[in-house]
Amino acid sequence: MQNKQTRRDIKAIASLNFDNQMQGRISEQHDYSPFSDEKPTYAILRKLGYTHDDLLKGIQLKQLFNFGIPLVVGLFHSYFAVQSGWFLFGAELWTPMMIVMVLYTALYSIFGILSVQHYKKVIRRAL
Repeated sequence: MQNKQTRRDIKAIASLNFDNQMQGRISEQHDYSPFSDEKPTYAILRKLGYTHDDLLKGIQLKQLFNFGIPLVVGLFHSYFAVQSGWFLFGAELWTPMMIVMVLYTALYSIFGILSVQHYKKVIRRAL
């Protein structure tokens, strides 16, 4: 009985952590939108000879940096948080942890891809 309660508690904590991080990232993106501020920059870069593909590669690298670092930090944080739970509760729960980490990575990646798609539209409008 104690083992089931422990698993349920760990799942709840992992879920809350995941929800918190995703909501924070989405709120941050909603509050501050650099997309419109960068339109003149893309027009200037285009006049300097950069192609649409060059601009897109730069955006992809920027978004990889903006989403990759927080993703890696979040995954490490989740791993060490769950590992400390294992120490406290005396149970190892690899499967739930891996499921949550895969879901977290998938949702974060989708959000990053959507961001790149939005930048494509902004570039198209700026040029």
